[in-house]
Amino acid sequence: MNPLLILSLALAWLAILIGGWLGWLLLRQNGRLLLRIEALEQRLHELEFGEPDGSADRFARDRI
Repeated sequence: MNPLLILSLALAWLAILIGGWLGWLLLRQNGRLLLRIEALEQRLHELEFGEPDGSADRFARDRI
């Protein structure tokens, strides 16, 4: 096989692997940010209504 073809295939696979790795890191970071936002929303809810978020969820389910 042509050495240039082998090199181009190797570089293409390397680019795919690096892109997948970076995508995985971005997904993990997004998950961490979503968890932090959820915690902030829960704290805000507790400050606003003076009750833990779990009781508000139970109240919302009972109203349905």
